[in-house]
Amino acid sequence: MNKFLDPLEVRLLPDGRRRKLLIPLRYMGDELITVPEGFITDYASVPRIFWNIIPPSGRYARAAVLHDYLYKELIYDRLKCDQILLEAMKALNVAPWKRQVMFLAVRAGGWITYNRYKKEKARMDEKSR
Repeated sequence: MNKFLDPLEVRLLPDGRRRKLLIPLRYMGDELITVPEGFITDYASVPRIFWNIIPPSGRYARAAVLHDYLYKELIYDRLKCDQILLEAMKALNVAPWKRQVMFLAVRAGGWITYNRYKKEKARMDEKSR
């Protein structure tokens, strides 16, 4: 059974948009994934025009933090990261229509963020050689 093992405890950063995890956030799916204390998130990156329907945070906030972490750390390929988001939202009892909309949105536009993280990692790897 997929489930989160911890509550979401965050502190709002001075920019008023991002939050910092105060304790680790663990998710048990096919394997245990731990988002470390101190990780910075903006929750769901929903364009402002859609905030009346799907705001950046809600019942799905822990799933959004997990997804941010998976993308940033390049733990899996993008499809698997997005599928874990979908599973995690189901574990949080997010309404089926909302899960599908959010999943389709990350499938349509998540490549931009995922590829940016891949390029940043490649630059860091190149610098460390």
